[in-house]
Amino acid sequence: MLPRYVRLSMRLIALTFAAFLLIVGYASLQGSPIQGSWFAERSDRSSEEHRADASAPAVVDAKATVATDERALSAKLMCFNVNSVQVPSWHSASFLESARQLRPKVLRVPGGEVANYWDWERGGIIEDDTQLPDGLPEYMRYDARSYTNGKLTDYQAGLQATNSTALFVLNMLTSDLADQIDMLSTAAKSGMEIKYVELGNEYYFGIPNYAAKFPTPELYGEEAKVWIGYLRDIFPGVKIAVFGTAAGPQSSERELRWNQALLETALPDADAIALHIYAEPGLDPDGFSTQSYPAFDEGDFATIFGEPFRHWSGMRSQPTFKIIPPDKEIWITEFNLIEDIFGNNYNSGRRPRVMGTWSHGLYALAMNLMFLEEDRVTMTCNHDLVEDFKFGAILPYANSFYISDEQTFPVTPMTLSATGQALQLLGETVEGMTQSAAIKFANAPQLTGKDGYEYSGLYGWQFQSLASADKSSANPQTNRSSSIVLNLSDRIVQLEISEITADSVDYQQLSADPRTLVTSPYALTAKQGSASNMLSLPPHSVTRLMAA
Repeated sequence: MLPRYVRLSMRLIALTFAAFLLIVGYASLQGSPIQGSWFAERSDRSSEEHRADASAPAVVDAKATVATDERALSAKLMCFNVNSVQVPSWHSASFLESARQLRPKVLRVPGGEVANYWDWERGGIIEDDTQLPDGLPEYMRYDARSYTNGKLTDYQAGLQATNSTALFVLNMLTSDLADQIDMLSTAAKSGMEIKYVELGNEYYFGIPNYAAKFPTPELYGEEAKVWIGYLRDIFPGVKIAVFGTAAGPQSSERELRWNQALLETALPDADAIALHIYAEPGLDPDGFSTQSYPAFDEGDFATIFGEPFRHWSGMRSQPTFKIIPPDKEIWITEFNLIEDIFGNNYNSGRRPRVMGTWSHGLYALAMNLMFLEEDRVTMTCNHDLVEDFKFGAILPYANSFYISDEQTFPVTPMTLSATGQALQLLGETVEGMTQSAAIKFANAPQLTGKDGYEYSGLYGWQFQSLASADKSSANPQTNRSSSIVLNLSDRIVQLEISEITADSVDYQQLSADPRTLVTSPYALTAKQGSASNMLSLPPHSVTRLMAA
């Protein structure tokens, strides 16, 4: 038998361990797993690599309430632009699984610039390279020329697998009306819905081949008007957008005249005007504090996160935006963060500083949400579905995060990028919802961005199904609501949620240091649980709340 003092020591250890388990079990009630959630595995395997190891962040108490002005939520909110030559295969199980996670409702095909050179029967870029401009991206001129996986049957497989609808971008540059009608008719015969059509892509830029085809904005508008007439006759019920511009004071004369020319020609006959909105991170492109990637530090966080709001506010005040008629929908068919990345080599001074980091994910999510502030915006397409770290929501290959030969970060193939993981949470939040309302925050941290721009560190929206918006509904099972909240500050926010939720809510959170490179499903800290009345928001996080 063991000596008495040894037995007493062992008993004391056992009691201490039991007490520890009780404490852990009690604490876990606030973080209990949501059964069946896609968060379950990620919560278990979240990376600790980028968590703060210094002093704990300051804590702020804030309160959330819902604005009274509800608005309809468009089913076209979750759209992705598809640069078709970047799609590995529309029949790839791993690619389609990643695409489904994003919950797309609309896919813009064959994409943006590629649409102007697309041969739908070939399923790729036109073979006649004399029609390709000198300024075409190198991959489109050379590497992508052999791509033929974008035939209508390929698109149909992708649309069916993702339960989404096509937005067809018609080729008005290197094709003609008869050929494009033939394309749409063939698609319709195969069972594809001809619901959304966009007439060309970015012809307002004055590059030689665009200017040769449409020397003036009026000529584009006049031709678009003709196309609209034929399309409506052949495809009743189709919604058609003409291509507009979100030009500012530094834009070319061609861009500044573009929307006015549309008003005088095609826009009265169209359903919508399509815009592309890109905003920069607000950093000095030459002011690198480090030669390693990412090239920004803590002092840049508030500048970066303020730029989506500052840019959107400025754009809405421009004459080119103000002249858009109130009865026309606005389709934002491309949006994302953009940087000065189009130099010939990494050392030219043109290189990204932010792209691919968690900052990029929060930035893109903030953009997508802030478009809800404009009632006329009914479609928002993130650029783009699959590509490398600079724009892709899906990172298809192990080398999809290549900065230079000296800085390449291995990627788990087909993982969702920073923007992909952030927008995935939005897609799940809005699925099936029909109403939206902004969330207001009392005592939120206040941040200061570029040029003294001040904004709230908290931003969020609440969504409801049609039944839940009807308080008299007798079927409580159809009453559903959800919310999404961004904490862009470096503070822990203890948020009072009693006025925006029921007695109890389930929640899911993603958070990380804004400099975290998102190269796998486990790069971010994922947390899930249940809460009532109060919810803790980590710094630089997004939280989805679902009525329990």
